[in-house]
Amino acid sequence: MELLTVSAIMGIVALGAYSAFNSGIAVWEKIRKGALEEGAILFFEKLSYDLENILPCSGINFEGKTESVTFPARVKGSLGRITYRFDEEAKGLTRTEQDCSQVHQESEGKRKRLTEGVSALCLYYLSYDKKQESWLWKETWQEENLPSAVKVEIELKNDIPNYKLSRIIPIPLSFVYSVKNDD
Repeated sequence: MELLTVSAIMGIVALGAYSAFNSGIAVWEKIRKGALEEGAILFFEKLSYDLENILPCSGINFEGKTESVTFPARVKGSLGRITYRFDEEAKGLTRTEQDCSQVHQESEGKRKRLTEGVSALCLYYLSYDKKQESWLWKETWQEENLPSAVKVEIELKNDIPNYKLSRIIPIPLSFVYSVKNDD
């Protein structure tokens, strides 16, 4: 009889422990989903700050691709290059800083992972077409001047299929240089 009572108590204790563990996992997953969004928002803020503060440089051009963007900026108190890109292997977004000497030596700069849990990054570049007299989004940018804005779409890995966050980031300096180049 005592053995039966002990077995019943052990079963109740094990069930309680399992229930607490399962609840903890559910809470952890909810927090993790929020952390993915926070990481993406911090990525937007960092990229916005850097794009809005581009420094013009004849030796470092603005280069835009679908999954990466590179541009001249202030790095460690001097002129350098910043690259934002989607890391396919790590499923995350990275930011690489290269100072002027690293750019000219073509050496790897300081890379930092900004967020993870990303399934795709798509960048588009806004340009004004004088012939058509309209604004166009381009998937790549290899021109000498700057795009007017960059549209950023991030697809996060979570339970919601095709869950995307997007933001359009204006580049104020592009308007100054487009007026200067028109003269």
